[in-house]
Amino acid sequence: MQKLKIILQYKYIYIIIFILSLIWVIFNIYSFNYSKIKQNDFIGKLISFEKDSEKITLEVKNKKKIIAFYYFKNNDDKSIILPLGTTLNLKGNINLINKNTIPNTFNYKNYLKSKKIYYSMNVKEIKIVNNEVNLFYNIKNFVNHRITKIDKTGYLKTFILGDKENLSNNILKSYQKNGISHLFAISGMHVTLFSSILFILLNKIKLPKKIIYLIIILLLIYYAFLTSFTPSIVRALIIFILFKFNNLFNLSIKAINLFFLAISLMFFLNYNYIYSISFFYSTITSLGLLISYNFLKNGSYFLKILKVSLVAFLYSLPITILNFYEINLLSIMYNLLFVPLITIIIYPLSLICFVFPIFLKLFNILIINLEKISLFLANIKILNLNFPKFNIILLIIYYPLVYYLINLKRIKLLIYIIFLFCFIKLIPYLNFNSYVYMLDVSQGDCFIIQDKFNKNVTMIDTGGSYNEYLKDNIITFLKSKGINKIDYLILTHGDYDHMGYAKYFIKQIKVKNVIFNNDEYNNLELKLIKILKSKKISYYKNVEQYDKFQFLNTKKYNNENDNSNVIYFNYENYKFLFMGDAGIKKEEDLVKKYNLTNIDFLKVGHHGSNTSSSLNFINTINPKYSLISVGKNNKYGHPNENVLKILSKSKIYRTDEDGSVEIILNNRNYKIKTYN
Repeated sequence: MQKLKIILQYKYIYIIIFILSLIWVIFNIYSFNYSKIKQNDFIGKLISFEKDSEKITLEVKNKKKIIAFYYFKNNDDKSIILPLGTTLNLKGNINLINKNTIPNTFNYKNYLKSKKIYYSMNVKEIKIVNNEVNLFYNIKNFVNHRITKIDKTGYLKTFILGDKENLSNNILKSYQKNGISHLFAISGMHVTLFSSILFILLNKIKLPKKIIYLIIILLLIYYAFLTSFTPSIVRALIIFILFKFNNLFNLSIKAINLFFLAISLMFFLNYNYIYSISFFYSTITSLGLLISYNFLKNGSYFLKILKVSLVAFLYSLPITILNFYEINLLSIMYNLLFVPLITIIIYPLSLICFVFPIFLKLFNILIINLEKISLFLANIKILNLNFPKFNIILLIIYYPLVYYLINLKRIKLLIYIIFLFCFIKLIPYLNFNSYVYMLDVSQGDCFIIQDKFNKNVTMIDTGGSYNEYLKDNIITFLKSKGINKIDYLILTHGDYDHMGYAKYFIKQIKVKNVIFNNDEYNNLELKLIKILKSKKISYYKNVEQYDKFQFLNTKKYNNENDNSNVIYFNYENYKFLFMGDAGIKKEEDLVKKYNLTNIDFLKVGHHGSNTSSSLNFINTINPKYSLISVGKNNKYGHPNENVLKILSKSKIYRTDEDGSVEIILNNRNYKIKTYN
């Protein structure tokens, strides 16, 4: 035993194990076979069930795991409830999961990978094969049912099970902006509280300490099962087990070695944790707190909270920037309010409400005020800073600076950290390239033109659908490119799929000028103009020339599409022509009035509809590249097959197949990149 203790205290063992775990991760990632499943049915056990206004989302597992979507066909479908643990037979089409097609935005594919889900299914029919559910799932169903029955806010489910599905998107964004979203994730706080309560209760019946900890560990493993083994709870659980074994058997293994052993074990259990943002957040923040113990240990309660908040902020800062491209410096102070409010009052009260629902009124009052405070603080943008995406190499510079700043109290290093972030902030202003983006906004148009050195940014159309996450993704993309203002917002015409997001963008990002087409304002445009007036944003119509953009006006037509702004510009010696939704009649008039030949990049009219892109027009302008913004499997049948034949002499890029398209330009050459 003594020899084993000596071996376990040898720090290089843990370094070797950690390196081996990384090799294991790399090997599995590159050797995994993403072959498509050809079957049209899937039999497995239901492990997750979510329902919203239009569909049911299921996670079903046999040897493989899939995520399945069943869209309601009638009102009766909306009453479907399926207990977890039920064996189902799903009939439909199984597909590989697509990655995010707008660059630098939330990667849904990687999120599902972290849960070992590689396939999705559009379900046409659900059959129950076996409705017998084992004890573990029965308890989980009871917990879910009780929470759903007694609480309509969604917060009991959030605090007890770590499920934030029922919280509104606006509220979640406010927590993120305030830097307090970590307080709503199941983590070490929950494990510490549960284990402490269990220890007090079991200790009263005079059980041996080893038996007590064995019971606690088994119950915590089941709690991890209740929370679907999220990365943060698995990490907290493994660390708890390792630390208790270390204490019980007096192994004297250093905490930092146990930490790296825990991370290694996580990778061996599920190498896909490498894809999880929450894994990186919780791991890096916990590591930062662990190695800053001497800095954190002294002071009053609130001083310790401030120190913890500062350390957590500094260590999680690069992860926040690389995923959200925005930080709030006030979040360090906000945690002084929210940490004790949630950890001491609201979270324990959520557990009490689960057992004694009589306290729900008090709980709901606290939640209402919590949300009001968060929404209010999220609108204070004095110290909100946006940062563009940066090279991972800068992390190698950043983390040693933070370590020495905190642990050796070398305050001068703060100057270097500030300088480093000033450099990151300036990256777009040091870029000699210009960029044109066709963003995948489903059935709509949205183009971004970013001049070299970030001098001017133009948005041609905003897109518009009822997918609220899509508009957030566009804002996230803009932030990732260092874009915090739009100099010109050009709206080709007043259809929703071209300007539906305009009101939202104007509230989220600074817009200096808005240009409408030459048609009469419709209701959507009039609503936007009210907001423009209230914000004192300049707007124009019947424009002929603006900056580098030439508006090819012909005459007024009797429909919105033909009255689209048609925009021509010469950019880095390349000719661009944007057709909006203009039809064949306007194309004929353009050919008569303007000398349009040898266009390098054509934004194809009306999403490739047969109402546009006539043979005569395309032969006249002779485009080298044709850009088609179109929704996948759209109900209109865009792009039309005949139009594709007419455009076949050009290289065609379309968002339904290629995702977003990035054109990188300078006065010497260009490069085209797709995000399919």
